[in-house]
Amino acid sequence: MTRGFTLIEALVAIVVLAIVMPVAMTMLGDASIDRARAEQITRASWMLSAASEQILADASSDAPGFGMGAFEDPAVYLDDPVSGLHARLDTVLTPYTSRGKTLSVTIGALVSAQGVETDDASLDLYRLVTVRVSWIDLRGDAQVMELPLLLADVL
Repeated sequence: MTRGFTLIEALVAIVVLAIVMPVAMTMLGDASIDRARAEQITRASWMLSAASEQILADASSDAPGFGMGAFEDPAVYLDDPVSGLHARLDTVLTPYTSRGKTLSVTIGALVSAQGVETDDASLDLYRLVTVRVSWIDLRGDAQVMELPLLLADVL
């Protein structure tokens, strides 16, 4: 005698699957989005790291056109087609910018060690440079990672 599934057992199995599958699929979708978000944050961190390392190297360089004096004219430092920061970082950042990430660098005025302008030349010895990476995540939300750098001449 062979024993198979009865019609009631088959219907119960179908009902259980109908209840469980949507919940499981939602959980898998959320896990996939969370994994992608972690990957996006990691890539943004790499972009911030690459840009900040280059800025720190430029600030400490004694090559012509670099050093702390390079930050006095932000437009030239950032946008010069040959020696500007964006031009020098282009090949490094292309894998990230091609995936929707945007790098922006803001070079502020000279500030004190507390990060505020005092209009006192003996206190305002530091340059505040802010590096930002922005992108739109998979849920359509705008995301921003920011890294402020407080630079100074090392005597």
